[in-house]
Formats: sequence, C-alpha cells, structure tokens
Amino acid sequence: MRTHSLRAVGMALFAFAIAAAHAAAQPTFTRIPLLTRVYALSADGNTAVGAVANPTSYAARWDRGIGSQYLTVVSGTTASIAWNITPDGQTIIGNIVVNGLPNQRAARWDKGFPLFLDGGDNAYGITADGQTIVGSRLLAGPQTAMRWNASGVPIPLAPMPDGTTARDATAISHDGRVIAGTAPTPGNMLEACAWIDDVPMTLGVLGGDELRMSVAWAVSADGSTIIGFSTNGPRSVCGFRWTLETGMQPLPATTNNAWAWAVNGDGSMIVGNDGGVATIWTPQTGTVPLQSWLLSEYGLDLPDWTLTDATAITPDGMHIAGFGHGPGGTSAWIVTLPSPGTSLPLGLAILAIARRRRMTDRRL
Repeated sequence: MRTHSLRAVGMALFAFAIAAAHAAAQPTFTRIPLLTRVYALSADGNTAVGAVANPTSYAARWDRGIGSQYLTVVSGTTASIAWNITPDGQTIIGNIVVNGLPNQRAARWDKGFPLFLDGGDNAYGITADGQTIVGSRLLAGPQTAMRWNASGVPIPLAPMPDGTTARDATAISHDGRVIAGTAPTPGNMLEACAWIDDVPMTLGVLGGDELRMSVAWAVSADGSTIIGFSTNGPRSVCGFRWTLETGMQPLPATTNNAWAWAVNGDGSMIVGNDGGVATIWTPQTGTVPLQSWLLSEYGLDLPDWTLTDATAITPDGMHIAGFGHGPGGTSAWIVTLPSPGTSLPLGLAILAIARRRRMTDRRL
C-alpha cells in the first residue's frame, strides 16, 4: 500500500512539474502605457526607455511593476528623447532641446537627474559600465563623431582612412572596443563606419543609383556584429548585418522599405520592420514577421494587436520591445520569452527521489 502511495505521490509531483514547465514556457506580452516609442531595454527587460510623441517628443521610461513616467528635464525644455540605457538600468542617455539654446544637447540621466555632456548634441551609445558614451558634437564646427570618457571629457573619434571626419557615433559594444557610426561621402551622402580598437573603417553600401547611403545603428554587446540599414537599389532600403568575416550582408526582405534597429548580444537575433510589419531575423529562420514567429514558436496569439516595428532587444534575446496598434490605439509593447525551462528537470529530480524512497522502503 505504501509503495502505491509513494508512486502516486511521485506521479502527481511529476505531473505538477510538467504543468509548471508548461506555464514557465509561456511568453508574456505587455502593453507599455504612455510611451509611443521604445529605443532600449535594461538587460533584465524590466526597464524600457524611449519617448512620448504627442506630438512633440519627450523622454520617458517604463519600469515593470511601477509603470511609466517622464524623465526629469531642465527648465525651458521643449523636447527630449531617451536613446539608450545601461544594462543595470541605472544610467540613461539621450538628447534635450532647451528653449534659447542654439542646438539640442546630449544628456545623461543618473538616478533620474539630467546632466549635459560637454559640447554634445547627440548621445546614442553607452558601455555596460556607463563610463563611456558615444554620439556627436556640433557646437564647435562641423558635426563630429565623439566619445566621452569617464570624466566627461569629449574626444573626437579618429577620421576615416581617407581623412573624412565621421559625423555620428551611434552605438558601442559593452566593453567599448567596437563603435559604429556614419561618415559623409561625396554628394552629401552617408556611409556606415566603425572603429574597432580605435582603428577606423568604412563598412560599405549595399547598392543604389544616384542615392547611395548606409547607416550603422547598433552593435551587439560582444562587438561581433554591427547592424543598420542601407540603400539596396533604386528607391529601396533594407537592413544589413556586418561582421569582420562576412562584411555587409543584406537581411532578406519582402518590400523595398525594410529596417534593422536592434541586435542581441552575439548577433544571432536582429529585430526591425519590413514594410510596416515588425520582424525578427535569426540564422535559422531568416527574416520573418515577429507576430507570426511568436505564434509559431511560442503559441502566443495577439489577435487584437498589429506589431508594426520592433526596436529593442536584450542581450540574451529574451525581451523584445517595439510599438504597434492595439486596444486603445498606438502604443509601445514588450514581449518576454520563456527561459530554457528548469521546472521539468526539477520535476524529474523529484520523481527520482520518490523512486529512490520507494526502493528503500522495499529493502526495509
């Protein structure tokens, strides 16, 4: 009788573990109130930063369990935007436009309070430790790609191999060794560029006719992959993926209006949009609509939503954010994917313990 009871208990525990594993394997989709754009996420996906555009842009943040709020700005602010955040969620960077000042100002928010970066007009990228920020400077002479060190000192980035001064530094790897940006080309066009261990290089352009340009927009946390967008033929733009081994490669698209906005930590997941449809790229799937991917891979059905753009992803790829149309109109959103399950192995362990106890009881 006792053996049967233990067996029943073991099977009940196993069934519970399977049910728990199934529950843990369900993704969650959350509407982010207030924000209309999300540009970056903390590493744990618990904080999102971006802007509220209604119609003027104002920097804002969302914290899971707390909600959304505008970022503190200085008196006279007429517009602002939050472009990025450190993995720990402690430091935010972006731009502030102040009435009476000739240009917008690059800023960082530490513990909620803004501080202007010396001479900067754009702040786009920040290292994991928050010690280095990249962007551009326009206040003194032509727009120049800049790096601010831990002391806040602005340092111009090295010119391109042909001597051209880059215009923007748009992203930086977590360790600061890889920086991406844009450099001007003849005809007032732009070309994606990078600095790897401070060595400058241009990344190329996919194609085009009289209009040929490319923009590097994001760098994977490990620095292996740079993504962005480029002309790819007459009146055609598509996302690209660049590595030292492969060079610039187009991301597959179904329209002539496709964009790549964010990349995970090792370059294996890229999110963006294709013709106004949020997309995800992986080596296994190529570029597919994010909404279809969530349904096919995780069973997440969003019948009341149309996901139009995916603009941020965490290094582990477990949190993706963007914006779309849903109940109540246009809004930002975040989806959290299930981690590789631990509940099922735990259930197997419980079952093994129950079986061992049953064998011990038999010996007794």
